[in-house]
Order: sequence, then structure tokens, then C-alpha cells
Amino acid sequence: MRRLLLLLALATGAGACTERLTTPGTCPGLCPGGEVAVKDTVISVTVGTDSSIAGFTGLLDATSILLSTGPAFGESRGVIRFLPRGDSVFVQDTVRTFTVDSVVIRLFLQRRDTTVSGLELEVYRLPTSTDTLITPTELAELMTPDRLLRSVAIVDSAKVGSFSLGFTGSELAGLGFTPLDSTQLVIGLRLTAPGSAAARFGTGRAGDQGPVWFTFVATENADTALRAQIISRSPTRSFTVRPPSPPLDPAFLQLGGFPATRTFLRFTLPDNLRDSVTILRATLELDGIAPLTGLAGDSVRVDARGLLADFGAKSPVVGNISSTGFMRVGESGLSIDMATTVSLWQGTNALPSALRLQMGEEWSSFLVPRFHSTSGSGFAPRLRITYRPQFPFQGF
Repeated sequence: MRRLLLLLALATGAGACTERLTTPGTCPGLCPGGEVAVKDTVISVTVGTDSSIAGFTGLLDATSILLSTGPAFGESRGVIRFLPRGDSVFVQDTVRTFTVDSVVIRLFLQRRDTTVSGLELEVYRLPTSTDTLITPTELAELMTPDRLLRSVAIVDSAKVGSFSLGFTGSELAGLGFTPLDSTQLVIGLRLTAPGSAAARFGTGRAGDQGPVWFTFVATENADTALRAQIISRSPTRSFTVRPPSPPLDPAFLQLGGFPATRTFLRFTLPDNLRDSVTILRATLELDGIAPLTGLAGDSVRVDARGLLADFGAKSPVVGNISSTGFMRVGESGLSIDMATTVSLWQGTNALPSALRLQMGEEWSSFLVPRFHSTSGSGFAPRLRITYRPQFPFQGF
């Protein structure tokens, strides 16, 4: 009996030893050595390679018409040119003349200064020769009382939504056409208020928030169901007329403004970050020179993209990868997480370690972010990178 128990104990011990030797991951020779190291580093933009440049887009690319008055925002007015309406319509495959019954001009309020009461929107009839080259002074001289079509109050409760201005009877005289007008309607917008105030209205590029001109007409037709017609026209041009922003100071970097500017940043990435680490996180940090001022509660989107090749201002950017940050009124600094973009700067086919920053909606905001550059006295733009070096495997 004692011999039997001894044999059973030996068999159990042998089985246990065999199990440990054949189970994956239990052999010390197959275990990785060392510890996972996570490190941080800060890389400042290369001195003299950061700059702000204008000229990428124009007035007609805006999605908002900026209207403002008073010293806080400056004087901004708007111009809208609609497609020609024509002087006849097709009814049952027949061209017929019409008489105008009424006109509606619909505008869309995107945002307004909710801290100011007593806002009014003035709508003027402008000559068809009015174009994007008009200066603020020239536009102000055209907005005379005899050209005023309507002044409508923007009630305090109105923060966003459409404004429909209807014209009937004797009011239609101000919307009549001469042969030189070619049935093109051009209107001007002006905001008035007891003090400084501002608002944004949609342009033709704002989709369903763009202006629309409706003409309700009546035709001579035996079929009474077809006598009434509605002619709608969208704008061909809708833009802001505003004094240009002050000249760019090389000590600062700027986004947006009039004209809209973009910023380029270039970094010198150390060799060890290019070849032998895994980037876990990369944050772009920019220090503002002053808190943003603009419409209360307004915000702006900032897009950062890597360059496919560095040709200066005309450099193409990576189209399918971008990083985004947001700034609000009262904020000055900006941080953008962009590990995916920075990882494109690694490897044998690495892209240039450079960025292009731009506002999400250029020409369409009162907010103009300004940051310190390498030419100024403040902190230059920088990348805060968290990375993991190659793991030191042992036992092979």
C-alpha cells in the first residue's frame, strides 16, 4: 500500500512539471525583459519658420454676412446680388407677361449680439453696378433715405432664424426695374443699434440659410389655377463690406480677419522621434496675445493639417487627415490634439514636419485669433509629445 501511494505521488509531480514546461508564456526565456517606458518632450517651432499669410480665399467664399456698428466691432455692411428675375414666365408652354402682386425677401439670422437691445436691420436698394470692389465709404454714400426699402426691428428674443420682409402696394415701387437693371435686384444691409452691436446673416454659400428673393405674380390665363406664379431667385453674390484688418505684425501669428489669413508652422523633429518610437499623444499649444473679442457666446473652429510637400504658401495639405480645435470669446490660448498628423512625420516615407492652420469658416467671423510667434517676446508655438521607445525584448 505504501509503495502504491509513492508511485501516485511521483506521477502527479511529473504531470505538474510537464504542464508548466509546455504552457505558453510560463517559460522565463520567452518573457520580455525591462519595463515599458513612457516619456514626454516639448518641441518648439523652428525659429523664423512660422508665418501668417493672406490671399487663399476671397469675400465670396464666406458663409456669413457680417453686420456691425459701434467702436467695439467697427462698421460692417452687407451686399446681396440676386439672379435676374426676367419679365415673363412660361404657362402651359407659352411665354406670358405678368404683374407683380407682392415681393418677399427672406434673410437668415445666424447669430446676433444678445447683450444689446434695440437692434434694427435696414434694407436698401442698390445700383446694379455695386460689386465686391466697393469701399465702405462708397457703400455708406449709397445707403441714403430715398433708397431705404425697409427697416425692421430685431426683437430681443430673436437669436437665430429667418426674417421675411414682405412688400406690397406702393412699396413695390422701390423694387421696380429699369431696362438698365436687367431685372437684377441688388440690396444692401445695415445694422443699427443704440450702442456697439453685431450680427451674422447667411450668404448664398450657407445652404438653406442663404437669402432668397420671392416674387408673387399674376398672369393673363384662362385657367385660373395657373394664373398665380411664384418666381424665386437665389443670390449670385453676397458679401461683407468692411475695412481691412490692421497690417500683420511679424511678432504675432493670425487666423482669419479681413483679408482671411492662415498660419504655417514648421518643426525640427529629433531623429529618435522619427525612427524608433511610438507617438502616443501630440498636442499643439499656442499662446494668445489677448482674449478673443466678438459676439457673446460665439466660437471659431481651427483646422490644422499636415503638408504633403513644403513649397511655402502654396504647399498642398493632407486631405483626409486633420485635427480640430475650438476657441470661444474670452479665450486666448489654443490646444489641438494631433497625434495622427505627427505620426505621418515618421518612417522612411515621412512627410514634412510642418502644419497649416486655418479658421473653419473664413471671412465669416468677428473673431480673429492672434498668437505669439518666434519673432515675438512670448512663448512660441510648440508640440508636447508623449511617446514610447522601442520595447527591450529579452530571451531571444
